[in-house]
Amino acid sequence: MREIKFRAWDKNLERLYNPDYVQEYFHEIVSDNKRFTLLQYTGLKDKNGKDIFEGDIVVAWSEGRSEKFEVRWRQESAPKWILYPAWQSQKFWNLHGTKREDGYYYDMVEVIGNIYEHPELLDELAGMTEEEIDEYIERECADWVWENTDGGFSRVGDEGK
Repeated sequence: MREIKFRAWDKNLERLYNPDYVQEYFHEIVSDNKRFTLLQYTGLKDKNGKDIFEGDIVVAWSEGRSEKFEVRWRQESAPKWILYPAWQSQKFWNLHGTKREDGYYYDMVEVIGNIYEHPELLDELAGMTEEEIDEYIERECADWVWENTDGGFSRVGDEGK
């Protein structure tokens, strides 16, 4: 059975709350849908074992090239998690998952941020080769330090943004 969990983006505080916090305060968060955006867990992990949520920005590789996408739910005729905007441009990249021996499902993508805290990543990675993206992630993202307070988490140093 797939694990159901959510993160929540607080539009007022510009803060992302982790699944434990959302579970504890679920009723309050859901009842204030103008303030919070719920982001569902896809049931998949990335190539590094990190949970993939709706709104995450991922780098995907196919046939020797890489692209960066936002993870979205597609409700039309065949509902599924898709990598956006690939679906719009008829490239049809979606998240499907492969079952590991430990029972978890993963996909060969890498989560590098999300559309709420790191929207600039979608523009910064446009047109880069796989090698250039790997170098960018190693240079710009590898030393990110995350802080977990009051059930939320954010990148240390982003307080003024």
